[in-house]
Amino acid sequence: MKKLLSLTILFSTMLPSDFTNNGATVTIQDGVIVTMIGSFENNGEVNNFGSMSVSGDFANTGDCNFDPLSQFTLDGEDQFFPSLSYGNFTIDGSGTKSMNGDCFVNDFALNSGILAINQDVLTIDGGITHSGGYITGEGSVMHQGVEVYGCTDETATNYSPDYIFDSGDCEYGEAGCNDETAYNFNENAQWNDGSCIYYGDINADGSIDVVDVIAMVGFVLVFVEPTPEQILLGDLYQDGQINIYDIVSVVSIIMSDSLLDTLPLSEVTLIQENNSLKFSKSGSIAGIQIEYEGDFESSLEGWMIEKNENTILMVSMDGSDLDKIYYSGDLRIESCSAVDWELNIIQAEIMVIPDQFSLKPAYPNPFNPVTTINYAIPHDAYVVIKAFDVRGKEIAELVNGQIEQGYHEVVWDASKLSSGMYFVRMTSGDFKAVQKIIFVK
Repeated sequence: MKKLLSLTILFSTMLPSDFTNNGATVTIQDGVIVTMIGSFENNGEVNNFGSMSVSGDFANTGDCNFDPLSQFTLDGEDQFFPSLSYGNFTIDGSGTKSMNGDCFVNDFALNSGILAINQDVLTIDGGITHSGGYITGEGSVMHQGVEVYGCTDETATNYSPDYIFDSGDCEYGEAGCNDETAYNFNENAQWNDGSCIYYGDINADGSIDVVDVIAMVGFVLVFVEPTPEQILLGDLYQDGQINIYDIVSVVSIIMSDSLLDTLPLSEVTLIQENNSLKFSKSGSIAGIQIEYEGDFESSLEGWMIEKNENTILMVSMDGSDLDKIYYSGDLRIESCSAVDWELNIIQAEIMVIPDQFSLKPAYPNPFNPVTTINYAIPHDAYVVIKAFDVRGKEIAELVNGQIEQGYHEVVWDASKLSSGMYFVRMTSGDFKAVQKIIFVK
């Protein structure tokens, strides 16, 4: 009988018993499914371009070549398979499939049963599907250079999020918060139990959000008295108190990557004019704290604005900048602090622009021999201020020139004059104002 040298399988077929290849070249073509009910022993050459399924042991002393896109499936009960480079490899059925050496596969699927890797290495280059079954042994399962066989219990000390297949060797220790950046860090905790509370989480609910911002605003405006623990949680700026800087820090945590385009502040001028606050600045404003007298009501989309009788807080809640805001009320600003997202603190220069020309009463009046005269102009203008005696004779020119908009003052020294009544007159364009002052030596 002539010995079989080559066998090319062109059609899907089932081999109902054990199959041994004694020296022949067996080729399974692409698209062909070969199902072996029994065991398979190869002492020749096997080239698999299609799909090959073995229900018994697979032994190899010859040459097996599996195309990377071919399919190889072990779907029996207890089976052994050799160290080879397989294509797409699937483990199904019941019992234990035992590796006899290192194996390399493309896609890997573990659907049921047990894969015993012993002390060998299973290297997976493609995708992983794990719908059932498990892996045993002291070997290793590498997926694209990363170990994926280990402890999958997040509460264990040797857990890694890279692990897909559980090794059953989880180690446990004292539970607690083991994050050094957390407020309640426990240096003895060997695994994180999810109890970490971070700075800025004022209500300690595990989340830093707008609720914490509102709480901090309440502390700054003295609506609510913070507990000692809340002061520690809220003092992100670490100056011993909760203030606008800490509020901006918390909003910055909430906004995170949304603040990438903001710029640091270097100078800020607050211009108050016609019931508006305009901020002339270089950089982006994250928060404002104003100390004031009088009345103030305002709102601006994207900004939280709160006040008490002395302090106004404005905080950007969406990362937007502040250029101008309108308000109602009689507002007298005493000071203004501006903060950027990097927590640079700028004391703003305050410029109050009057809404009309005015000549304020001289002080003191009566005076001896010096008095101060205040006046206001709503825009740059030519201003003349002169003093006259009761006969209308000009006796002093106090101001004569182009003056910038704003509030100004001029000091009049009348020491060379005699006691008596005098008049101070201010003119600028169509505006005229006169006041009477008394000089008493």
